[in-house]
Amino acid sequence: MFRDLWRTFARLFATPTSRAQVGGLILVMAAVPVAEMLVIRLFSHLIVSGPDRFETDPGGVVRDGVIFFVAFGVARGVHHLVRFVRVRVFRRRFDQQAHGRSPAQESWDWALAFDLSGVLVNLVQIVAFGLLFVYLDVVTGAVALAVSGAVLAGVALMYSRQLGLQLGYVSMGSRPGTVAVGQRVGTRIRTAETGAALASAGMVVVLVTVLWRALDHQVATADAIVFFLALRIAFGQLGALSGGMMRFARASARRGAR
Repeated sequence: MFRDLWRTFARLFATPTSRAQVGGLILVMAAVPVAEMLVIRLFSHLIVSGPDRFETDPGGVVRDGVIFFVAFGVARGVHHLVRFVRVRVFRRRFDQQAHGRSPAQESWDWALAFDLSGVLVNLVQIVAFGLLFVYLDVVTGAVALAVSGAVLAGVALMYSRQLGLQLGYVSMGSRPGTVAVGQRVGTRIRTAETGAALASAGMVVVLVTVLWRALDHQVATADAIVFFLALRIAFGQLGALSGGMMRFARASARRGAR
């Protein structure tokens, strides 16, 4: 799976400049949700300890509140801006490589580029959230990393099987007696949802760890809230990765046949 992602990235963005630009966009897109979680951690501590602090240090509470809203606004602004920039970067790079490609090839290249960038953002975010979890609590972070690795291994296995199916569909075409279109689409969607369900099961395992650590007073209440929100995002990214990889398998098979 990772080898196919790298090969496609190297083909679509052949120059060092384009790779650096797209790589930078991916890192920024992946960093924004993690930065938002750190901002929300500040908000959680304000909610939990703010009423008591406000009696003794109202200025400090107001200052932290202003910092929260400014930081949150910046994070959301960057979130939207980088998505507009992504389309512009892709268009510029594809316009430079336009000659020698048929319209069908160009269309599938666009599909591959967006699927690829989405999947890479998912992967980088999973790693970044893993580091955030370790920062918040080493034990919970270690469990989260182990569970995420297991889910990734499962998704990689399902991707390999789905790629084989998609290549088979391309070779057989749509001749009478071949696999029906509905069955082809249904198989891909069911595989993607299986990966998403696997990610949800993994999230439950880590949430149990968070609950145990919080009840044992090893994780602060405010941090436990952040864990809950961040785990939903992180394992949601694993679920999105499953769907993205199945679409990537389809686009890879179709682009390679043209």
